[in-house]
Amino acid sequence: MSLSNSLPPMRSRRSCLLVPGNDQELVHASRGTDVDEVVLDLLPGPARGAVADAVAAGGWSAATLGVRVHDLTTPHTYRDVIEVVETAGTHLDVIVLPKVQEPEQVAWLDLLLLQIERTMGLPEGGVAIEAGIESAMGLTQALAIAQASDRVQALVLGSHGFAADTGMRSPSFDFALQTLRVAATAAGVQAVAGPSGKHVHARAAGLGLDGAWVEDPDHIAVTNEAFGRGGSHAPQVATDQ
Repeated sequence: MSLSNSLPPMRSRRSCLLVPGNDQELVHASRGTDVDEVVLDLLPGPARGAVADAVAAGGWSAATLGVRVHDLTTPHTYRDVIEVVETAGTHLDVIVLPKVQEPEQVAWLDLLLLQIERTMGLPEGGVAIEAGIESAMGLTQALAIAQASDRVQALVLGSHGFAADTGMRSPSFDFALQTLRVAATAAGVQAVAGPSGKHVHARAAGLGLDGAWVEDPDHIAVTNEAFGRGGSHAPQVATDQ
């Protein structure tokens, strides 16, 4: 589905702070962090309504604000997307879909978002997609996943899920990060490392990824420094907006 004329601009993703949506103190604290992107996470527990209200309230210093919904093996995904997008409206920049296995899952999310946008009178294509790659199947399909919708702006390697899926006891993610980088470059999107240790983030920066997720605000500054302004392959865009 082509939405090129109405899509939001590509933004820097040097650092992305992942915040548990069921912890209102952390959600409030994340509003003023010096991070390129904040992602409020619905996975830790019931937080859908509170997260939707927090996004709708605005006031975030990060240039990009997203919500990570449940993956499509659960019965929660469609309700997550509908409630968050309908409530948050134009304050929401991106939906993060975890554990993407095939391009059809991204196409499903694209269509659902379009239906919500048309129903609510929101700009069509205004909500972007980040696809979480957390399995061997997802990695082998990375290029097709990235090309499944014009909304896709980034592929995110979930290192913990990937290690669990592949049975890696002493995981080295170089191959996975390189594969993600190649697929993202071919598709014209960004490649981002998911939450992991500083060593993996350093390797990711060295391998040309555009940024990394962090779970501790104290790691934001070093992550921004590691990936530089906008990442190795990211479009030249401002980190504030």
